[in-house]
Amino acid sequence: MKKNLFLIFTILWVGNGVYSFAQKPDKKGVKEGKPVNESTNNFYLNNKAPLRPNPYLELPLGAIKPQGWLKEMLVRQKNGATGQLDKLDPLVMNNRNGWLGGDGDKWERGPYWRQAQGLYGGDEALHGSNPTQGSELCTAVELMFSLESMLGITGQVSFADHLEKITFNALPTQTTDDYLARQYFQQANQVMLTRHIRNFNENHGGTDACYGLLTGYPCCTSNMHQGWPKFTQNLWYATPDNGLAALVYSPSEVKAKVAGGTEVKWVEETNYPFSETIKFTLTTSKKAPVSFPFHLRIPEWCRKATISINGKTWQEATGNQIVVVNREWKSGDLVQLQLPMHLFKTKWYENSVAVERGPITYALKIGEDWKTVQNEKDPIWFGKQYIEVRPTTPWNYGLLPLPDRQLAESFKIVRKEQVAAYPWTVAEAPIEIKVKAKRIPSW
Repeated sequence: MKKNLFLIFTILWVGNGVYSFAQKPDKKGVKEGKPVNESTNNFYLNNKAPLRPNPYLELPLGAIKPQGWLKEMLVRQKNGATGQLDKLDPLVMNNRNGWLGGDGDKWERGPYWRQAQGLYGGDEALHGSNPTQGSELCTAVELMFSLESMLGITGQVSFADHLEKITFNALPTQTTDDYLARQYFQQANQVMLTRHIRNFNENHGGTDACYGLLTGYPCCTSNMHQGWPKFTQNLWYATPDNGLAALVYSPSEVKAKVAGGTEVKWVEETNYPFSETIKFTLTTSKKAPVSFPFHLRIPEWCRKATISINGKTWQEATGNQIVVVNREWKSGDLVQLQLPMHLFKTKWYENSVAVERGPITYALKIGEDWKTVQNEKDPIWFGKQYIEVRPTTPWNYGLLPLPDRQLAESFKIVRKEQVAAYPWTVAEAPIEIKVKAKRIPSW
């Protein structure tokens, strides 16, 4: 799909989101979507009449700073391909790159049907939800940005939930740990990343699943750099009522103006999405207390969240809403958000099943053999080398059918005491889930 059509798709969804968002009633202590008719925030840009003001406002660059695993991810990106664009750009920007535009090339197709990791089966053309269909890295980062934009416009919780699903499941797996190579297509079920023809709409010499700079199509090497920085920029928002909102969760800190112009800093300490606990510590620029609203998202998957202030329970809230803590604040105030994560199953293509817990979709632990292949066949098209990954342990397992009420007793959750600075590897995975399964020889 051409970019202008993708924008139309986004606007249609935003329109529907604004309508449904505006219909939900208020509850005590909870703001579920009363439309904002007037913005009193003079510090951050919002729509002017006759346009309806957005419920959440983008903060300026530099206001939000990543911490923890998110900072490590961005450092790796800086030291990887993103920091070496001057050297890599000539390899990518040749006449095969759809980013040059104007040639009628149809490499970019829009997302249609969901898969368990939050993406869609779209290996160039619309291709359904079969977990062996491919999904492009460009799709991941562009859909993330669309969801971030729609979240600020509508305040709709489902957009933030979907954003986290892609960010925490699809995005880390589609690039190498040093951020110097990427897949063109990833599959929800991918057991062997080799140069072979697959059931994709386009195969690009069979290189689509291999890691490289030019494998598949070079557009993703140009486009992949926006994912993590824009995600960081959209962790926090200003609000029209002169407050702040934490709508997407990751370790970070933010400085912004609230109330009558008082500058405050929130420090967000968490190992989310691997931890259920998120702590927010406030520092203000004035000794006197300051009153402003603090918005917190409760994801749809959370059955009952607990918000505590300075060690005392303030409110319990069910999922799929935004809670507004409107009070007088002072430096040192600590807000703790507890988001209990329970196991649940979701059904997908032809009754296939995914195991999920919180925002994470879990995958079978498979041994990996990584091999760099020197490409003598077509280096101009697909690069001088690429990486293949083969399994070293069995992968053909099926889960035993279990009713939902037995999940908690049948699945054993194993947590590491410490979460690594970079937790996105098999060796450093902070959480494992153990369950009985059965080998299926016919697979």
